Amino acid sequence: MRKSGTKGIPQARHFPGARPSICLRGRLQGRKQEHLQGQGYIRADYQAGVALGKNYKPAVGYPIMANERFRIVLVGTEYELNLGSVARAMKNFGFSELFLVSPKCEPLGFDSVKYSKHARDVLEGAKVVKTLSQATSGCKFAIGTTGVLYRHWAETIRSPILLSDLKKKLATLKEGKAAIVFGSEGLGLSEEHISQCDFLITIPASNRYPILNLSHAVAICLYELSAIRPRTFTPSGESEKEHLIAGFSMMVDRYKHVMRNPRKVKIAFRRMVGKSMLTDKECASILGVVRRAGSELAAIPSKPPRNRVRKP
Repeated sequence: MRKSGTKGIPQARHFPGARPSICLRGRLQGRKQEHLQGQGYIRADYQAGVALGKNYKPAVGYPIMANERFRIVLVGTEYELNLGSVARAMKNFGFSELFLVSPKCEPLGFDSVKYSKHARDVLEGAKVVKTLSQATSGCKFAIGTTGVLYRHWAETIRSPILLSDLKKKLATLKEGKAAIVFGSEGLGLSEEHISQCDFLITIPASNRYPILNLSHAVAICLYELSAIRPRTFTPSGESEKEHLIAGFSMMVDRYKHVMRNPRKVKIAFRRMVGKSMLTDKECASILGVVRRAGSELAAIPSKPPRNRVRKP
């Protein structure tokens, strides 16, 4: 305890272990909400919260709204400590939907539950699947995360956008769920998983050490995404986007004999569709043109590839 002001009213320290007196608790509960938000809330009922466990709800503090627009996907998580910390961060910022793709640790292991603190319900509600496609099923966007900007350039395209730019893009969505995909602690997302994402995001960090801890990266992303306000337009559906990408891929296959890397072109188109955040009407308009072009190309007999003769 410490003295405050000329009246000598004792105040509790801002950490969980301090339990104010009954008299002080009455004073705290009588303070205005805006003053509490400005100073940071004091957990007066901490001891009661320990007994309540996962049902713990602070009596005072910041109002937290559940965010159903996002799904957190962890691929190949290795350590229970990080898994528990991710669950805690999710509950801190109002997120609840967690998917685990082939985790290498126990979702309800001792350390997972220990470091989740009062977010055990997030771990209990997590769904374990085998593939990334299963984890992102039903989402209109699959957004991968990476701290490596350039790697295996000949195989895939990374070109991530900043987390702040993603926040601006998603702020205008009217409906639809987005899956935020995080890789394992050791290797991150594989090239195969990156190819399945609509686009990538990255968190600006020091060039000397740009790779963040998994739970830290998740917490930063959730903090930014939790501030997104109401949306204004309806994004294109998952099936419409896949039909658009499939139509373009068919056109690429038509000319693959004159292309150096057709697979890379297909991935580049998927990245473009994902980053542009197409509305349902925009996607339908483009899809109509792509389908017409594809049907006309299918009616034209394809020419055999020419054998290139190298000059001596």
